[in-house]
Amino acid sequence: QDLFKEVLDEGLKGSGNYGVLGLGVYNGQGGSTIEQNDNLHVVARLAYPFKLADGQIVELGVQGYTGKYTVLSSAIEPLGVGPAIRPLGTLETGNQAGIRDQRLGGTFVWYPQPFGFQAEWNVGNGPGLNDAPTEVIERPLYGGYAMMMYRLETEGVGVLFPFAKFNQYRGGFKNERNAPFARVNEWELGLEWQFNPQMELVTQYTITD
Repeated sequence: QDLFKEVLDEGLKGSGNYGVLGLGVYNGQGGSTIEQNDNLHVVARLAYPFKLADGQIVELGVQGYTGKYTVLSSAIEPLGVGPAIRPLGTLETGNQAGIRDQRLGGTFVWYPQPFGFQAEWNVGNGPGLNDAPTEVIERPLYGGYAMMMYRLETEGVGVLFPFAKFNQYRGGFKNERNAPFARVNEWELGLEWQFNPQMELVTQYTITD
């Protein structure tokens, strides 16, 4: 608890003080969409910060969730030919119960004192449109990010955090209609300016494929 508080008090860009172990349940489709199957997702996270001999604070974490997700659909022409259909495995074609939706991930944080690094990676299974594409099925997925940053404290204008980040994802976008399967690579370059403890301004340039 002392370390969680120190990270927050020093403005070291932590994820917040939610304790070492967090457990929860939730429902909802996300994106302000009405719940479709009344299924509860179960979520858990274990986070452990520690301090090295030189005062550097490091945090390790593992997290995951499991549940079922109901995919909404819209009519598409498979491979761009033939009549438009709604893919099987979706709410509109009779699958209200949903498709298994699971993640297991890990976190590493080297808090910016002044150099910082953080990364997360997750693997799992979730709804994704098949290659045909005629049906939404359970498909494997993976993704995560790695980010480097620097904490620059100034005498008169606050704290600056220049950063560079890489994101990657391979899997279905479950909250989009038909859960289209995607391959995403993304770079972000930016600068965060904390001009007082309560407010910050961020400018960012993103390159997405």
